[in-house]
Amino acid sequence: MKFGRQLAQFIVDQLGGAGNVVMVTGVAGTGADSDRNKGAKEVFAANPGIKVVAEYSGMWDSATAQRVTAAQLPSLPEVDGVWVSGGTDGVIKAFADAKREMPVFGGEAENGFRKYMAGTLTPQVTGMSIGQPPYLSVVALELARAVIKKEREKANLTIPFPVVTGSALTPGETVFPDLPDSFFADFTDSGPNAILVLCQQAATDGTPCPGATLSVKLGTP
Repeated sequence: MKFGRQLAQFIVDQLGGAGNVVMVTGVAGTGADSDRNKGAKEVFAANPGIKVVAEYSGMWDSATAQRVTAAQLPSLPEVDGVWVSGGTDGVIKAFADAKREMPVFGGEAENGFRKYMAGTLTPQVTGMSIGQPPYLSVVALELARAVIKKEREKANLTIPFPVVTGSALTPGETVFPDLPDSFFADFTDSGPNAILVLCQQAATDGTPCPGATLSVKLGTP
């Protein structure tokens, strides 16, 4: 549910607690979709100035999200914020094609979404991009090694979502201009407290990062 809450709270904060919001959900019946939706709705319900004016499924797919958003827009009032469980760049394209004013977006880690946030693609949008990082497997292996070596006690470890906003977008680190829009850019963390930093080559073809030694920050045991 934290995924949904975090994106929803960003939208609420950006709108000053008031405005019309659209929710573009994922694949109905899946646990991730239910949890994300529940988290977002809790935040919106706690802010009476926020009105959810539409909720529909984009199936976590950019093309589907674009198509269904385009069908919804003619019947919608002014939209101030859009919460997207997946397919964010498709929703942006639908708003642009309809010549609607760009709302604030809270969405997934699609590289295309981040290109719009960075201004690599136009129109530039205000947004927050987070994702479920695939590097969790690497962190899990490092945690197992540390436990076996008795460097840590055996215990659960909570890994925060890698978060990117407009001010934290760096080409080649958090947005990748030469990779497809459909590529998910959350394969690496960023910032001074990054859990794990991987280069683009490692993510796309398994080539070791030049001159780098893999470092995983597990935090205090």
